[in-house]
Amino acid sequence: MAAVADKIINRVRGKGRGWAFTPKDFLDLGTRASVDMSLTRLVQAGHIRRIGRGLYDYPKLHERLGALTPDADAIAQAVAKQSGNKVVLSG
Repeated sequence: MAAVADKIINRVRGKGRGWAFTPKDFLDLGTRASVDMSLTRLVQAGHIRRIGRGLYDYPKLHERLGALTPDADAIAQAVAKQSGNKVVLSG
C-alpha cells in the first residue's frame, strides 16, 4: 500500500471499530486526490466499507451476523463534520 493509505488505515484502526468518517478527516495526510484513491483501494481490499457517497466506516464485527451497520449518531456526526454543520440532541 502507498504511504497515504498506510497512514489512513493506522488512523482508522486507532479510532476503533464503529467509526464513521469522510475523506475530509484525512486531508492532513495528503492531497484530496490521493486520499480519495487510498480510500477506494482500502474499500477494494476490504479494510473499510463505503456506506454512501463520501462516507465510510470501519465496521464492528459480530461473530454470527458479520459486519454491523454503523451507529446513526456516528453517521450524523461524520456528515455534519463534512458539511460544516453542528448536530445537537433535541428533546
